[in-house]
Amino acid sequence: MRIIIVILGLLLANNVMAGQLKIVTDVWEGYTSKEGKGYYIDLLKAIYNEPTDSVEFSVLPYARSLEMVKTGKADVVLGVYFGEIPDKHMAAYVVEQDLVDAVVSADVAKSWKGMQTLKGKKVMAKIGYAFDAITDVKMKYTEKVSLANMMKMMAAGRADAVLDYKADLEPLMEGAGLASDKFAIVESVLSSPIYFGFADTPKGIAAKARFEKRFKELYESGEIKKLMESNLGHSKGLTKTLQSWK
Repeated sequence: MRIIIVILGLLLANNVMAGQLKIVTDVWEGYTSKEGKGYYIDLLKAIYNEPTDSVEFSVLPYARSLEMVKTGKADVVLGVYFGEIPDKHMAAYVVEQDLVDAVVSADVAKSWKGMQTLKGKKVMAKIGYAFDAITDVKMKYTEKVSLANMMKMMAAGRADAVLDYKADLEPLMEGAGLASDKFAIVESVLSSPIYFGFADTPKGIAAKARFEKRFKELYESGEIKKLMESNLGHSKGLTKTLQSWK
């Protein structure tokens, strides 16, 4: 009887998930892309891989992606810090430890003494990233739409640092006028666990249950590490043990 109940539960979950799963995300080099490539994308493809599964990836600004899942207009949002959306939306497991990098002047990079170096400084990041929420250091922190424009503002002396990710920052430096002898990227200045968020709808709840079951299996089999290494060239963000906020 117990086996029948379990099988029935799985069948019901699959029925609830019938139809296309709408996934929204910002673009992060190595993690997501408009071409449907990256660690996060491959992770979801490994989880929702049944013949009846259908997933649609849409690239949107991060803040808008969060709002769409909170209001049930999308089913899944990627790359979420704990506390950015209500707990009921959060999947249990940490998909990676986020490592945030910073562009600063070469002089600041040479004398870097941790985030305390940016105390009272003008620091910028993209809208919705809320990096100020994962540090106790008090900065003159603002968020803008365009990373490229923030880099240009820094070159013009209107900012002391830009927080983002090396893979996204590095290609923009030359075009923004940030000469390599005058500016540098300091890596891993901030760290925080990253989760995926799910809509509080029947489809979202069923998708979250599948995600948590399969992610645990993939982590324990070593597949998560392989997915990171194949997309990122490293597994620095892999947690040493399977971690859950619940």
